[in-house]
Amino acid sequence: VLYSPEAKTETVFISNMGNATGLAHDIVRDVYADKHHAWIASDGGLSKMDLKSQLIENYLPSPDNSDSVSENGLTSIDVDKQGLLWIASPFGLYQFNPQTHHFKHFVHDQKNPHSLAGNLLWDVFIDSDDRIWVGADSGLELYDQQHDRFIHYTQEEGGLPEVAVRYVFEDRTGDLW
Repeated sequence: VLYSPEAKTETVFISNMGNATGLAHDIVRDVYADKHHAWIASDGGLSKMDLKSQLIENYLPSPDNSDSVSENGLTSIDVDKQGLLWIASPFGLYQFNPQTHHFKHFVHDQKNPHSLAGNLLWDVFIDSDDRIWVGADSGLELYDQQHDRFIHYTQEEGGLPEVAVRYVFEDRTGDLW
């Protein structure tokens, strides 16, 4: 639902499965809006809505296309200072470049200790220093962009009181909650 407080109107957008003009799915998990678009993470994939025309473009899983999301069920979305979208899912983390329409997929790799600690991700958060934090079932992850690796903060390694991290939030002093 898009609500305009000024006009006191609401517009309902629903998924039209098989119809490219609707949202990818009715179950919306997160929305990020900039001046021109709303990016919508849903159980069906990624949708981009032009805020002026209200036209929708969907980025859906495509097994034949390695440059797409690999699964449904996107859980969280945020955008870094370069304009790249970061999308959490139960199947890893995606980086999406809206200019090239290219997806980069990060997943857990048992042979690589610097990959994600697990693939079940709940939240992605870009802090005020443009660092990418990921809340996961396995703990808290920080993506080290310079070295293309993840730093793990878990109950075992970092002393977190709980294993799963569902949300990440930065307060005014820069502390993460």
